[in-house]
Amino acid sequence: MPITHIHTHPQVSSAKQFHFKRNWSCEFGKMVGSSRKWAYTRIIAGTIVGGVLGFYVMHRVEVGYKEKMKERLKQYENELKKKEKMKELEDSL
Repeated sequence: MPITHIHTHPQVSSAKQFHFKRNWSCEFGKMVGSSRKWAYTRIIAGTIVGGVLGFYVMHRVEVGYKEKMKERLKQYENELKKKEKMKELEDSL
């Protein structure tokens, strides 16, 4: 059985297709490069925004805690004053 035609590789059948494949891979490399830049940008932006948000939340927690402690201190001082007045009244009787 004689060979009438030669089968070429299905991915690279001609110089034109080879050129297209090479250019496509080059474009793909550019896309990967740009997506890496976008990924780094998102990581950096997320880190900065997360840090600012975390700082704000912790600041609000700290301010709330300080206010709560001030209120407790006022209540404690009022209780001490009441106890002192009660002692003075008991001593005077």
